[in-house]
Formats: sequence, C-alpha cells, structure tokens
Amino acid sequence: MNTLITRDFCLEEFQFSAVATIFSLDNTANADAIINLTYLCINVLQPLRDAIGAPVLVNSGYRCKELNKRVGGAENSQHMYGQAADITVIGSYNSIVQAINAQNIVYDQLITYPARNFVHVSYSKTTNRMQRLYN
Repeated sequence: MNTLITRDFCLEEFQFSAVATIFSLDNTANADAIINLTYLCINVLQPLRDAIGAPVLVNSGYRCKELNKRVGGAENSQHMYGQAADITVIGSYNSIVQAINAQNIVYDQLITYPARNFVHVSYSKTTNRMQRLYN
C-alpha cells in the first residue's frame, strides 16, 4: 500500500533507493523528514506536476546518512532531511525549469544537471533562498 503525500506523490517513492537495497540499508524517513517531504510535495512537486501535466519522476528523494555517503552526497545534504529530491520528466530537464519559472514556484535550491537530464530541487519550511545553480 502506498502512503500518499499529495495526489501524485507517495512516501515510498522518496524512500526507494536501489543503492539502499544493494547495501541492505534502512532508508525509512523519520517523522521530521516526512513533514519536510510533505512541504516539498505540496509547495513544489505537486504544483510542478500540475503545470507540466505529466509525471514527475523522483530519482532520489530521502536519504539516510549512510545512503547519502554511499551515493557521494554532500555532507549536509538536504536529502537527509527530506527537503530535496532529484527529479526528471519525459523529455528535457528544461521543461522542469520552465514550469517552475512560469508558475513562480518557490524553492530553496534548483540545481540543473544537463548531462544527466535531471534537476535537484529543494524546499525549506522556514526560509527559501531561490538559489539557482548549474552543473
């Protein structure tokens, strides 16, 4: 059974990780991370999905500390707090950026990875920097 966060996003897709499975890591989000994931979905991902009109796929969502280390995440990665997701859509990552800009969606960080065709987006329930970075 899937635990819905919003109409189009469920908790399980943020907790799933092939790397966690390979290394038998428990990547279950704690209560604080679930609250942060809820804010991320309500304020960024669901409005983005509605604007695009197509699925937004979560490549990487919540990461426990050990998983974050295994995948080479930043030491203080927002993924570990449920504040970030690496996402993709069918087509180009540009459609994500365009929709976020067109809908004036508030975010903390938006990092594009053109070579890998995905976007890292984060949201904080306190302060959002609207920081745009390119890789």
